[in-house]
Amino acid sequence: MQLDGAVLHEIALEMGITDDEISTRKAFLEFGESDIAHLRILHDELKGIRAEVVDAFYNHLLSFGETRALLGDDSHVEHLKSTQSQYLDGLTAGEYGRSYTCDRLRIGIALQRIGLGPKWYLGAYHKYLSMLFPHLWEEGGLADQATLENMRALLKVVFFDMGIAIDTYIHDRQKNISLKMSQLAALNQVAAALTSSLSLREVLDEVMRCAIAFTHSKASCIAFYDQAEGLFKEWVTQGLSEHFVSHMEFRRGGLADEAFTSGAYVPSNDLPGTRHQLSRLAREEGIRSFACLPLTFHSQPLGVLYVYRDDRDEFEPDEIELLTTFANLAAGAVNNARLHARMTDLASMDGLTGLSNRRTFDERLSIEAARCMRYQNRYSMLMLDVDHFKKVNDSYGHPAGDAVLRFLAGLLRCQVRTAVDMVARFGGEEFAILLPETDKAGAYCVAERIRRAMEKSRIPLPSGESIGVTVSIGICGHPDSGYSAGEIVANADKVLYRAKQEGRNCTRVFGDLPDYIACPG
Repeated sequence: MQLDGAVLHEIALEMGITDDEISTRKAFLEFGESDIAHLRILHDELKGIRAEVVDAFYNHLLSFGETRALLGDDSHVEHLKSTQSQYLDGLTAGEYGRSYTCDRLRIGIALQRIGLGPKWYLGAYHKYLSMLFPHLWEEGGLADQATLENMRALLKVVFFDMGIAIDTYIHDRQKNISLKMSQLAALNQVAAALTSSLSLREVLDEVMRCAIAFTHSKASCIAFYDQAEGLFKEWVTQGLSEHFVSHMEFRRGGLADEAFTSGAYVPSNDLPGTRHQLSRLAREEGIRSFACLPLTFHSQPLGVLYVYRDDRDEFEPDEIELLTTFANLAAGAVNNARLHARMTDLASMDGLTGLSNRRTFDERLSIEAARCMRYQNRYSMLMLDVDHFKKVNDSYGHPAGDAVLRFLAGLLRCQVRTAVDMVARFGGEEFAILLPETDKAGAYCVAERIRRAMEKSRIPLPSGESIGVTVSIGICGHPDSGYSAGEIVANADKVLYRAKQEGRNCTRVFGDLPDYIACPG
């Protein structure tokens, strides 16, 4: 944040330093026009020793290890000396209105930013006065009334400055406490929001939304790490253009890898000395900086969180601190959501074939039946059974039977509409297929395509042999072959039984079909 006039004016208002407040402070210090006149006289007298005072002042600061560490290298010290000389020049220049007050606010804030606390600030003023007073003594001595008035005037303006500087410390401390409290409250709300949902996508969206809101940033991204391949392979984003997302990549040894392996925040911007400069793609997107933070849960690395900003070149330390805490919360929520999704998949999936199980199929069929009855739509159901399956188990063993079921499951997946239809293992060697928006004629074509494909196939067995297996299929359609889900299942089962009675390796339909159905292939 640049401390320009507008910013300083805003800080002054936050602190309650108005023109009336400045007048009150001066009145309490009995700081009037006569003092200003004395200070203007001192201004010329002190001009010749100002550089000497500044040098002695900084030699004193540099003699303490703590303050020496805060002041930085020689070039920074020279810059600070120049600033200090301007400060001393303003101290006795004779103008003590709003502009002077804002300038003193600037000094107080600058001291905070380099870490020079109140104890050093007060000690520094003592050193400054202890060097000036002997000079004034030599000029006139305490018996000289003008010297006393000059010293009093100098003390008044110094205490005026001290009051403003100390108030900036208090204001900054209160602001930090307020910020920490609001951040803590926000993190509590986020934790509640993240744990209230077990939907992985909802959790990811909430994580990215909160990361953007906390830092007033432009966009966010979460990238997941594939440990088997050692790559970031999946990611979700918010606030980024389609062009940016389509060209995103995560190269080995890049910024994401560094954050991931180090377990620490890694920045990217175009400031001098930054290890990871912005890419051309980021600049084209209007991004000026971004932060990459690891998502780790109980030492288990999950991925990384990106936060992109377009308003400034770096994140403030308190923003990074907040994001780091937030990333730890987010990692826990993401891990829980992924675990829940995995458990949900296992609960709804047949372990042998990877298809949906009977319970999941029944739930989907009930929903489809209700929808079609309401909107008067059609759907069909296929019931399949492996012919002579017991003979396969008896002749080749149960591992062979399992191989047949897995092969059929894969074949069924390839023969249906992935995004629309549902294939399930109904039980034992029985399979069911739900075909939304499909009448019995259309279902018959699907069934015959499946039956012929299975008839032509050779199934490899664990023993190295291969066998041919056929299926029998029963078809039932809504609304002409049943209305409720229970009726549809019962009628499909009836015609499946009829297909097996009539020789197997055939398709039978509940109810009437046109004499001729033109099925492709």
